[in-house]
Amino acid sequence: MKVLHLCFSNGNGGAGLGANRLHLAMREHGLHSQMLVANRVDRDPDIFTLGELGLGRGFRHVFKKQRLMKRLYRTDVRLAIRSINLPKYNLASVVNDWDADVVQMHWVGNGFLPVSELPKINKPVFWK
Repeated sequence: MKVLHLCFSNGNGGAGLGANRLHLAMREHGLHSQMLVANRVDRDPDIFTLGELGLGRGFRHVFKKQRLMKRLYRTDVRLAIRSINLPKYNLASVVNDWDADVVQMHWVGNGFLPVSELPKINKPVFWK
């Protein structure tokens, strides 16, 4: 089985750490596990960033707009608990083209996966 994990990070915060541990455990048990993240904290060859896929510019644009909107709403811009999720790049098509049987979503907020992209994913999705 081939699993693609989607998470904002593979090591910052509880979701990122948990996603990375699950990714590593799946590999240890013989599954083909890969991660797609916005913020990579190590050099695991099975962890890919939006920038490596050519989506980094679109994501940075969304992330900057999101920070501005948080400031306007007088919200701490460092808080990731509030996601504006402005659709600006087509992450669903990347996920659909990925050689994976299932998609495991972890923390996909903070502008990583816009809500409008969810119905476009045509693979089985598990969300933690």
